[in-house]
Amino acid sequence: ALGIRGDAGFLFEGVVLGELLKNGYGSVRFWQDKKMNEVDFVLERNSGQHAMEAKFKARLSDADLRGLKEFHKNYPKAKLTLISTGTQKRLNGNIGAILPYRLRPAP
Repeated sequence: ALGIRGDAGFLFEGVVLGELLKNGYGSVRFWQDKKMNEVDFVLERNSGQHAMEAKFKARLSDADLRGLKEFHKNYPKAKLTLISTGTQKRLNGNIGAILPYRLRPAP
């Protein structure tokens, strides 16, 4: 099973990146600040920046959202999304959550 692999998180990120590219998101970037907080995917869209974090976990902790929260401090108008295998609810008011197969084609 994928869950017992030590590299499952990296594989999941690869799947999400593949879906983003397949759906027309040509310019996908990575973000990291000086304190080593990071966001897996940053998309530049007509409506502004969209930061996405991919987590292969059923249960999330506050530490799992730290990168998105720090990104939001630097870019308060950016849309934030958690792509996870375990949750679909809105998190902390301004972080939306979706399943990986719900990624939509780029506008």
